Amino acid sequence: MTGSFALTLIAKATFIFIAGAALAALLRDSSASVRRSVWALTLAAAASLPIGMIATPAWRVAVLPSVFNVSNVANLANVKNVANIANVANGSAAAMNKGLVGASKAITPGSRHQSRSVTNTIASTKWLGLTQLIALVWLIGVAAVLVRILLGVVGLRSVTRRASNAAGESWDRIIRIERDRILPGRRVRVLVSGDVSTPLTFGAVTPVILLPEESETWSDEHRAVVMRHEMAHIATGDTAVCFGAAVACALYWFHPMAWVAAGRLRREQERACDDRVLEMGTPAADYATHLLEVARSARALGMPGFVSVAMARPSQLEGRLLAVLDEKGPRGTLTRAARVTAYAASAVVMLGVSALQLEARTAGIVTTFTGPAIVAPVEKPVGASETRSAPARRTTTASTESTAPVDSTIWSYVTVAPGGVLVLDLRTGAGVTIVGSDENIVRMRAYLGGNDWRNTDIRLTKTDDGAIIESRYINDRRNQSSSHRIEVSVPRRFGVRIRSAGGGLALRDVTGEFSGSTGGGAIRIDRARGSADLSTGGGSVSVSSSDLSGSVSTGGGQVIIQGVTGGLRGSSGTGDVYYGKSGQTITSAGSGLGVTDSDGKRIINKSGGSVGITSANSGASINTGGGAITVGVTDGDFAANTGGGDINVGTMRGNGDLSTGAGNVSVHVSGSNAHSVQVSSGNGKIILTLPPDISANFDIETAYTRDHGATRIQSDFTVPISETREWDDREGTPRRYVRAIGRVGSGQGRIKVRTINGDVVIRRAR
Repeated sequence: MTGSFALTLIAKATFIFIAGAALAALLRDSSASVRRSVWALTLAAAASLPIGMIATPAWRVAVLPSVFNVSNVANLANVKNVANIANVANGSAAAMNKGLVGASKAITPGSRHQSRSVTNTIASTKWLGLTQLIALVWLIGVAAVLVRILLGVVGLRSVTRRASNAAGESWDRIIRIERDRILPGRRVRVLVSGDVSTPLTFGAVTPVILLPEESETWSDEHRAVVMRHEMAHIATGDTAVCFGAAVACALYWFHPMAWVAAGRLRREQERACDDRVLEMGTPAADYATHLLEVARSARALGMPGFVSVAMARPSQLEGRLLAVLDEKGPRGTLTRAARVTAYAASAVVMLGVSALQLEARTAGIVTTFTGPAIVAPVEKPVGASETRSAPARRTTTASTESTAPVDSTIWSYVTVAPGGVLVLDLRTGAGVTIVGSDENIVRMRAYLGGNDWRNTDIRLTKTDDGAIIESRYINDRRNQSSSHRIEVSVPRRFGVRIRSAGGGLALRDVTGEFSGSTGGGAIRIDRARGSADLSTGGGSVSVSSSDLSGSVSTGGGQVIIQGVTGGLRGSSGTGDVYYGKSGQTITSAGSGLGVTDSDGKRIINKSGGSVGITSANSGASINTGGGAITVGVTDGDFAANTGGGDINVGTMRGNGDLSTGAGNVSVHVSGSNAHSVQVSSGNGKIILTLPPDISANFDIETAYTRDHGATRIQSDFTVPISETREWDDREGTPRRYVRAIGRVGSGQGRIKVRTINGDVVIRRAR
């Protein structure tokens, strides 16, 4: 794989991922089955792209206009530097400038040819070495992911060998009924194993459904629901699609959007199967209860989870429950005709993207900047001065081949009025820094680098409402690469619109509207005011000390919004999102980052995933979309919330408010005798260890449903315990309640507990 081919492959794959994400967003009001097909076809198109680029002929489209040809000016500067190297060594800027005028005459054709040959040989050798290094790194990454896939397959086969058949009259009847209903004529193995904690399915040719050991105690209704869900996966080919998504991730292991697409695919696969189970007549409220029951004991799957589909992953549970209980939500599956149409459209798009090659209409045109320009090598000899040209006229010259790998710097400016807009249209990509100033001028300094910097056209032009910076490639090469950096100063009141192939964006001391996207790179905003609608394909996002509305997003990376007013929101495809106040400091917090306020209180807001910290000396406030929360010691007030996962607090000396959508909670309360603690779980066991001299009003309640069995309250403190005798259906699924309400000590604090289908244990600390 050549370097140019790899760069083009990455760019085209990024386009496919972005197009798939955009289509899925447009179809957000459609059924989960439709969105599942979009993500599956997106990954399939990306995985097929390398073969398509090799097999399809080039489809050349001349759309890029010719602008300032940097290569000609840079080459002229390089030739001049060769002729005047002696003058430069003496530090004489005047002698150098004088010698530049006749430099091209001083070099004979023979010497020019010899210099070009030597330079090309050196450059080719360096490029060959870099290409080999890139290919080696890519192959190592592919091998690592393929090993992960192999270990997952081997692990599942090992579990299958140790598992036993789901035996018994009840199991045989349910499996037969659901198989004939969903998979007529298909052979399916249903096994029970102690190595799995949640139902999962794998295998494309001979599918296998693995069930946890506790399935032997399930009710017939619960068994039937699980079978419907898992067989729906087999009917829609999810097991094969899951394996194909893993292969796509191996091919694009370095690309965050590949992992985002695979994650979204898994989510829509589960929701599509949920919809199919509901369409078979399962009541939504009952099905939600079954999901919670399965998720209660679910654990991380490890390697096997990469090549299988599991019924309940805690990180996805909250969204699935909301979708299941949404009676107005769209449901249904794609018809056969719709699937065939989608497959054909995906193939056409993939082949079109594979063959597409953009090129300039003309080549070799030199167009001057609007204002005076400075063109000079970045690394100037000691004593050399920068050459400033007068306002240039529009001229043309024949294109020449560049021979020396020397980077170049370009300066330019235009006068503007405050309140305008700077547009950045960067087809080559570039890292951009924009700073507000007190001048009514847009100043640009562009540092050009990379393999194809001489083939880059870049210009700053005045427009009716501000200014525009454009960068493009103008030659007819199939694949090109560059590494550019652009520094811009604008009036303090000025908007920015950016469209960049890639590269970070830094924005500081500017007021206006900021919008657009970059293919990849970090976004940093500081001391800005106005509104933002900015996104990056992958990279961290940091916004501080600003007053902004709108949103910032990244396809993969961390988002930190600190000391920002105006309601700005952040989102990330795979990373965490943190919000902090002014005066807070970003600190290390176990497996991730957190925020500490001016009083030392730890604040952690994560989009999803587990949280683990050793201590929070002044208390903590922790929120995560889904995952376990584990804290060693917290001295101040403590609040924790997770969409689905266990909460475990070793020692809590202040007041606490803890809740989880589905999971167990264990808290050890220590310190003075007056505490206020509130704990709730949508499905799980709660254990509270309280000081022996606790003084509080107890309000403890657990409910249980028919298919679970009675739950209990066990207390080392004397509190009256009661149980209702009637099944109460006011909150959906009929349930009975077990309550413990009373006062311990003088009742200065309050202990409130709520859970469903889980015991409550109140212990006295020793």
